[in-house]
Amino acid sequence: MTLDQILKIVEKRQKGSFMRVLFKSKPTLTAAAKKEGYDVEKFTEATLVTGISYANIEAVKTMLHNEGREIQSRTWGTPMKGHEEFIIEHNGKYYLKLYMRKTYSPVQYFICNGEKITKDELKNKKIIIDSYWKEHENENVVMTANVENIISIKGEEI
Repeated sequence: MTLDQILKIVEKRQKGSFMRVLFKSKPTLTAAAKKEGYDVEKFTEATLVTGISYANIEAVKTMLHNEGREIQSRTWGTPMKGHEEFIIEHNGKYYLKLYMRKTYSPVQYFICNGEKITKDELKNKKIIIDSYWKEHENENVVMTANVENIISIKGEEI
């Protein structure tokens, strides 16, 4: 999808309303997998929210309070003028800010060299770096998706 398409969708929705988003990403491959020419894409379909402040999410407030931490400032990117609650601009690319409740389990699958492959197969074959699995065991409450990698937002017509 394009930035304009995404903005048309999110701006007409009530902030904080749920939407079903399908997007893709590229996990980091091991050096050996790169050398062997592997290509892996991860597809995620999840019920997400956009247009809200991370600091105002009750689960986030509770988690930070329990851990004795405070919200940190963003370390990368700049909010897009006029669309600060939705879009981050970084190095000429645009990212949609998304929030997921852990109770809404995302559907995820992987494609390796054009074929569907399970997470366990990828782990066993050591195609993706080990730290990737540790980082993604408990998906974040907040995430960003490169606008270019958003495939669809269900129920929305452009």
